[in-house]
Amino acid sequence: MATAEAARGGLAGRRVLLRALAEADAAALFEAVQASKDLFKRRLHWAAAVKGVSDELKFIRKGPQPGRIWGIFEGKSQALLGVVSLRPVGDSAAAQARFSMWVRADRNDRGFG
Repeated sequence: MATAEAARGGLAGRRVLLRALAEADAAALFEAVQASKDLFKRRLHWAAAVKGVSDELKFIRKGPQPGRIWGIFEGKSQALLGVVSLRPVGDSAAAQARFSMWVRADRNDRGFG
């Protein structure tokens, strides 16, 4: 499905859109992390350090190189569902990466992740 977001570098599917996080997403990202802290504390230890929207804004501004981290957005509502990332592992000649993703706790078990 082609959308305006996909034309700007996002990937649109039937139910979700992947696109680079923008500064305007900081509040939604903070809310998603806060809603999921109990779930995240077991494996995603970075979540405990997120204390406000300003932390998410720093993350978005500093973030990894473009094309390595994306927000997962619900197609109809455009609500932020989570984040997916691809991080290089080892040297560039190996062409290996670690795939990670999380979906906010209140959207788990709905086929998004």
